[in-house]
Amino acid sequence: GPPVTSPDQEQPQHESSTSPSTPAGPPVGKGNDKDKEKGGVGDVVEREREACECCPPQDGHGQHVSPLDRLDRSVRPRPSPLVMARNMTKVRSTLRQFVRDWSDEGKAERDAAYGPLLDALDEFLPLQEFVAKHGKAPRVLCPGSGLGRLPFEVIRKGYACQGNEFSYFMLLGSNFILNYSVAPRSCAIQPYCLSTCNRFGHDDHLRMILVPDLYPSHYIQAGQDFSMCAGEFVEVYSPQKAQWDSILTCFFIDTAKNILLYIKTIANAIREGGVWANLGPLLYHFAEMPHEVSVELSWEEIRPVIERYFEIRKEERRDAYYTTNQKSMMQVQYHCVYFVGVRNGVEVSGVSNSVYP
Repeated sequence: GPPVTSPDQEQPQHESSTSPSTPAGPPVGKGNDKDKEKGGVGDVVEREREACECCPPQDGHGQHVSPLDRLDRSVRPRPSPLVMARNMTKVRSTLRQFVRDWSDEGKAERDAAYGPLLDALDEFLPLQEFVAKHGKAPRVLCPGSGLGRLPFEVIRKGYACQGNEFSYFMLLGSNFILNYSVAPRSCAIQPYCLSTCNRFGHDDHLRMILVPDLYPSHYIQAGQDFSMCAGEFVEVYSPQKAQWDSILTCFFIDTAKNILLYIKTIANAIREGGVWANLGPLLYHFAEMPHEVSVELSWEEIRPVIERYFEIRKEERRDAYYTTNQKSMMQVQYHCVYFVGVRNGVEVSGVSNSVYP
């Protein structure tokens, strides 16, 4: 996944807004007429704010809040609220994640990233064979599930699945799409409105993306075991020994400060004979952040650690993109490691220190 911003680097910024009396100025060399037709970046930002307000209001426990309760709890914001730089960045990242996970435009990215993991389930944990033997669907865990498309696709295939996510922004977004979207392509967003570099066309950054590409509720059967768990992966799943039949990780393992701790947590959580399928790079999110601890190992160094607990049945190099703007002149492609491992009977041992305080 893409890097995050260090709290040590962030500075409060004033949330920008554009009023009708102060319209956004035109790009250099362009007249005002076309901006008036399109509404300009200022109007786009205002529409994005309104789109975010479509997310159902919730209390601190993630429960829906009724209009009367909202009225009682309402707080008038300051005229010029301060927004942390990292939170502004996370909003932009979340909007682009909507494109990746829940738009027609993101299908190619999903096929490249999620397709091999879903194929691994079919090949190494066949649904019908498991159900015939155990009388229930295999349990699949998807840590770092973002806006929930990968666990949703696992559920569509008939497996039981739980997504795990740490980001509150992603949790709000997945809750909105999975529980409150009303129809396919019912919400329009403009996630690239502030990306004015590397454009071919004058209005490329103002184009609208419709989400979701399908209506999730039509594909989730009553009684299916489908859930989302909020929390840090190691903290939540370290106690769950041999509780999962499979774990799918996509652009996830390099979010660790200590990747060895992730590997041991995964090995501990999967039962003997269970399947771990992974696809992603080794970007290491905390590598460039001052005052952060980050253990940055190569694939050559990581592979023997994985082989202690898993028999690697498949290993390939796969190319994939991550929240790429298809109309941008700049495209970042990752040459990812894709592997499938089957859990052996070796007990997890040794100590991998958490780098969290």
